Order: sequence, then structure tokens, then C-alpha cells
Amino acid sequence: SLDAGATRVFAAIAHDEGLHYAAGVAHFDASRLTGAERAFIRIALAELCTLLACGPLAVLHEVERSAGGFAPVERAQAFADLLDRCALRERLDHLARFVAHQGMEADAIWLREQGLLAPLPAATSLHLYSPP
Repeated sequence: SLDAGATRVFAAIAHDEGLHYAAGVAHFDASRLTGAERAFIRIALAELCTLLACGPLAVLHEVERSAGGFAPVERAQAFADLLDRCALRERLDHLARFVAHQGMEADAIWLREQGLLAPLPAATSLHLYSPP
């Protein structure tokens, strides 16, 4: 549990970040985006979705590093133990809701149509993984 001082610091950070977000939303106007800017945003969103959809590969890397390495079967089991597909789907759904506002609704639909808002199968994620 956090002490009172740490709690106040984290509350202040959360409040400040909320104000930054609110200001950004208030001033954002998707109609002012150029075609190149919208394409850049879509590429960045696709990359972010792919990173999220892979699951906790960075965590797996640290676990494996601290264990001194895994055999392929051990690696697959460790990843399965770490992978929470429900939480992963929730994160992707949250991202889609975040994107789908103020003129960006078509971009959220595009992400879904591209299959970028679904967790990747564990085997696909592990194929992208590089052991320590």
C-alpha cells in the first residue's frame, strides 16, 4: 500500500494528465488533418494495435532472462501463463473507443476491418519473440 505522500503525488499526476487529455480532446479537429497526416496516424495506430495484440512479450523476455533461458516448450508455457486474453481484448477495445471520436470514427472502423483490434494467437506472438 502507498503512503499518504505517494498517494498525493500519484493523484496529482493523474489529475494533470487528465487535464492534458481534456485539452487535447477539446482542441482536436480531425477535419483539419491532411491526407498524409491521416495516413501517418493510421500507420501509428496499426503499429500500436499490433504491439498490444502481441501480448506481454517484454515481460516474457525479462522472466526468461532472469531464469537463464527457456527451452521452446518452457517458453510457450511461460507465455501462456502470462497471457491474459481478456485484458488484452479490453485494452484493444479501449483504444478503439479512444480513437472513435471527433471525426476519427472511420479510423476506428478501419482498425477493426483490418483485424487489428483482436489479440494475436500465442503462436503468432511467440514467432515474433526474440529470446534473450
